[in-house]
Amino acid sequence: MVVIQVEVIRLGLIGKNKIMNRSVIKPIIRSVVHPLTGTSSSGSSPTNFVATAISSTEIDITWDGAGELSLERSTDGITYSVIATISDGINIYHDTGLTAGTLYYYRGRFAEASAETPASYPSCIDDGDTKGFYLVTEGITKDGSDRVSKWADFLESERDLVQATALKQPLYTADGLEFNGSTRIDCMKATFAFTQPCTYYIVVKMLGWTDVDFIFDGHGASSVLIYQTGTSPGIKAYAGTLSSENDNLSLDTLGLIRVVFNGASSKFQINKTTAIEWNAGSTDPGGFTIGAQGNQSTNPSNILVPEIILRDVADGSTDYDAIGDYLIDKYSI
Repeated sequence: MVVIQVEVIRLGLIGKNKIMNRSVIKPIIRSVVHPLTGTSSSGSSPTNFVATAISSTEIDITWDGAGELSLERSTDGITYSVIATISDGINIYHDTGLTAGTLYYYRGRFAEASAETPASYPSCIDDGDTKGFYLVTEGITKDGSDRVSKWADFLESERDLVQATALKQPLYTADGLEFNGSTRIDCMKATFAFTQPCTYYIVVKMLGWTDVDFIFDGHGASSVLIYQTGTSPGIKAYAGTLSSENDNLSLDTLGLIRVVFNGASSKFQINKTTAIEWNAGSTDPGGFTIGAQGNQSTNPSNILVPEIILRDVADGSTDYDAIGDYLIDKYSI
């Protein structure tokens, strides 16, 4: 998959990442293109993505590159909708019927290749039970300071992790999204129907260790969660009842957290160490928050996260091991 995030700027009127279609004079626009990892069906990425305001009700989008293009538009830079699918050989789209004085964002993606990035993930991830699949190499919407406002679900379910508040947006790095819980409250959230039984796979590096800092939570504060205990590597899981402490995650080292929340048959494992089994309780997550409590205001953590997989099922040993081995091998854990 190739995703191109186009940022357009009305010079002298408004800030970065925006295009303002006004009924006054024709605006001066420059575009900034951010390609993401992947390959298109034609083997090349669209380049020279440009938005030009033609009138108070029309913006023309042009680009270079071969392949069928899906063009998407947004008025908030977070939620996009497909407005057209343009055939190969056509490199312009006339977006008409727009509203003067409205902010518009555009992005385009070529038709998916038969072998997508990442090519090696287990087939069970596509079985319909995956609620969210988030990779640092895909679906990142960020500003000029590399602050991330959206981390899109790779399976395109629209259960995207978002953060509209600039002061809470995590930092994009090639190694993962960095959540600062020391001087900020960086976190992202997706609200969707998510109930027990469910399974979490999170690749994480602990950048600091503070008692009661949350690695993840559900929709509400302290619903279904993993949090740090003490000032040394110790983590507990909770869905109404706490697990015992798991101290197998080292500081400044990538590790894999796997948790199956399934009432009395719950288990909590780090890397390939022995899993902790316990009765987790019956609370449902109702969504997912990474980096802080579900209220997005308290107990933030200092973590780096390159990949997350959320499953709406208690994975049996076959899928549990397949997904775990995929992540452990991929990140050399």
